[in-house]
Amino acid sequence: MKTYYALWMPTIEDGIPKSSFEVGRKNLCDCNSLGGYMVSASFGGKGDIVLSYYPHYYRLRCGKKRHITLKFEESNKRGFVIYSFDDTSCVRDSFVDALVGKMNPSIYHYIKGAFHTHVNHLPNEDALLQAYAKCGKLTLANEENEIIKFYLDQYKDKFDGFLLYAHVEYESSIRQISGFINVNRGINALASIIDKGNSIKGELDYYNYLLKKAREQCAVSKEFGKCVSAVIDDICKLLNEVNNSYNLCTAGLGVKYGRWGIFFGVLGIIVSFIGVWQSVISEPDPLPVNNHTDSTMNSLRSTVDKMHESMQDSINILNHKLDSINAKMTNKNK
Repeated sequence: MKTYYALWMPTIEDGIPKSSFEVGRKNLCDCNSLGGYMVSASFGGKGDIVLSYYPHYYRLRCGKKRHITLKFEESNKRGFVIYSFDDTSCVRDSFVDALVGKMNPSIYHYIKGAFHTHVNHLPNEDALLQAYAKCGKLTLANEENEIIKFYLDQYKDKFDGFLLYAHVEYESSIRQISGFINVNRGINALASIIDKGNSIKGELDYYNYLLKKAREQCAVSKEFGKCVSAVIDDICKLLNEVNNSYNLCTAGLGVKYGRWGIFFGVLGIIVSFIGVWQSVISEPDPLPVNNHTDSTMNSLRSTVDKMHESMQDSINILNHKLDSINAKMTNKNK
């Protein structure tokens, strides 16, 4: 049986995709104890891809090395490449099963590495994109619109999923920060949202390119574009809030560490005072020492008062800003 694949090599400009990058050997596995496959690829002069692989267990080879060929069929300047795979002459194993009637995302992602550099997002961010596969003849002339829609739907699902994740994670992080118990955990959660959000923004360039081509060919409705645009706007607004909260909270964390600095500073002064007091006890003429003790006590009171004032002002500012964040979150939940 022949399986055809329409692989999209994410791009932001027109051009026939070419395998201009070398891909090294790749370990495809969920964990070493379950084993997996060590895979390597070579590209023929006609554009065919030869995948060589062997099974391993804890990276120790435990089976024969085999080879399969993905035959190049056609490509176009919008980044699509059609390959076919005939499994009738192959030994059936789990690697081949991952290519019959479908293509495992890890294999698709591996092949993309020969065509596509990760400029606008992290290397693993588009690893979950599914390849378009069909049992039977597939051509770009007849089915390109359907293929484009297939990939656009995946981007839409990804944007929807990120927005839901970010909202839940943001509310959880604010609760942690407001409780002053898991402050560091909450701030780290904010940083994680920002990192993932920046990757989503990077993928918008590829989505926008594909959407533009879809509109030129009337492959998607106007409602689809409007719906996704609304989600993207919500993502941008939420990321602005998260960035503001992160900046406020990291400043607040500095206040927290400042409090510990004040504590140890006061502790040092107290230790010094104890040393002076001991010298008072052992001094035959205590008058000079008493004068020095009074001076030290006055200095201690003045220092503590100033530190307390500064610390209280910083804490009040932080509490006010956190109350503002909480009020926003409460209004959203109503």
